Amino acid sequence: MKTGNISKLTGLTSQTIRKYENMGLLQAEKDADSHYRSFDADSVSKAIAIRYLRNMGCTLEEVERLLSPLSYSQYCKFFDDLKERQHQALQEQLLLYEITCQQSETIHNLSRELCSCHLLTDQSFYFLDYMKDENSFPFAEEEESLLHSWVSKAMFTKNYSPFFSEGLYSSGKESLVMGLAISADYAYRLNIDLSSPVYFRHIPLCLQTRIHHFRDNRLKSGSLEHVFRFLEKNQLIVTEQPFLIADCTYFSENGQPEFFSQLYIPVAFSNIHP
Repeated sequence: MKTGNISKLTGLTSQTIRKYENMGLLQAEKDADSHYRSFDADSVSKAIAIRYLRNMGCTLEEVERLLSPLSYSQYCKFFDDLKERQHQALQEQLLLYEITCQQSETIHNLSRELCSCHLLTDQSFYFLDYMKDENSFPFAEEEESLLHSWVSKAMFTKNYSPFFSEGLYSSGKESLVMGLAISADYAYRLNIDLSSPVYFRHIPLCLQTRIHHFRDNRLKSGSLEHVFRFLEKNQLIVTEQPFLIADCTYFSENGQPEFFSQLYIPVAFSNIHP
């Protein structure tokens, strides 16, 4: 069977077939008279098997391994491992769809949520800082690998920074820190690497609101008056450093990034005494 025929049969392009030849996955014989390459029945069967395995998600290295001599137990283990890998990928895709639905709902409700406050309990997050005062942290090689793994989950890990505002909270050590954050729930479900310098933060009670701001925490629109009113009305005091987790980032006409972020403010009831 000639290259064009095997291409039509399997759906593999001529370039892909030649690539597989160069890798040794397929063997063709050249006709001495016509100089056309032709494939025997074994190569046609292999080409179909390769297409099948690639559709299953196998890498070329895995295909090459499967087309090599294997024991029955090795063959079984290969597909057990493939099944587990695909199951993990499917779980991530389902989570990704869940996040996309949430993002779509968030974007449609941005303006409505700018002046709303919610009181939440037992919020847990993991954080990984990567920049302070415009300078990136000096990560060791293994820490850089950790950062890259977090960035690769960018739909689940989101930009984070502490939030400073006059009258709300002051630590006396105010500096612009940027990092990534992920909820503990997603971190566990995705099996995220949580080794150092990742750190954990649990907030028993927090006020959550959405703000529109620039990277340096300056508000783009609105104010925090609704926050101060909510705190006063519910007799709440701020107990720890508030922080922002960016839900939506876009670039305005002048190229400056703007953020719609969730502002988390750790609080406690002022009328409760130990």
